[in-house]
Amino acid sequence: MKVTKEILRQMILDGEDISKLDYSHIADMSYMFCGCKEIIETPLIDTSKVKHFGNMFSGCKNLKKINKMDLSSAIHLTDMFQDCISLEKVDEIIAPEAKDLLQMFLGCTLLKVVNYIYAPKSENIIGMFQDCERLETVREFDTSSVKFMDWALSNCKIFRHKKLDWDFSSMENMYKMVEGPETFIKMVGEDRVKDILIDRAKKMDEFKYKAMTKSLSKEEEKEKLIELVQYYLIGV
Repeated sequence: MKVTKEILRQMILDGEDISKLDYSHIADMSYMFCGCKEIIETPLIDTSKVKHFGNMFSGCKNLKKINKMDLSSAIHLTDMFQDCISLEKVDEIIAPEAKDLLQMFLGCTLLKVVNYIYAPKSENIIGMFQDCERLETVREFDTSSVKFMDWALSNCKIFRHKKLDWDFSSMENMYKMVEGPETFIKMVGEDRVKDILIDRAKKMDEFKYKAMTKSLSKEEEKEKLIELVQYYLIGV
């Protein structure tokens, strides 16, 4: 029996058996359980053909567990778990085709540990962990294709004291990624920050690249490095 997204949603919330239902045609599950207080863990449904997951569980304030989900066709994961304020741990997110992870865990104030994120084509992680005040660990996360990192770790009050080993090679914007240039330098390390700055200047234009290379060829005072990070990278 073929069903709509709305019928599928209601049957899941009512605890009915969906094993014989045909919902393989549903490619968009955006907002499907948005704001549902009944959701304590993500339902075990076939999502192998779903492309759009935006806001699927946003505002599910009692969600505590993300069961294994097939995200093999996923493209957009925007706001998927935004404001899931009871969520403490994420075991894995495997989304090989996903490009947009914008604000995926925004406002998950109890989230502490993210073990594994595989999204090698992701380009946008703006605000991905913004306001995750208790976040301690993001163990594995390939950011080599990410262009936009603005606010990605903003207001992560514990994580800002950790070392950050993300790949910034494709980065184009990281406005207010963390609170201030001093925080970014402490998290990434001075040597890596210098390399990031040179790479950033090289992408801008040849004149700025030469000027940057010259300014970084000597022993840098910390004030100068902070000034460069503020101007070229995080903007605050």
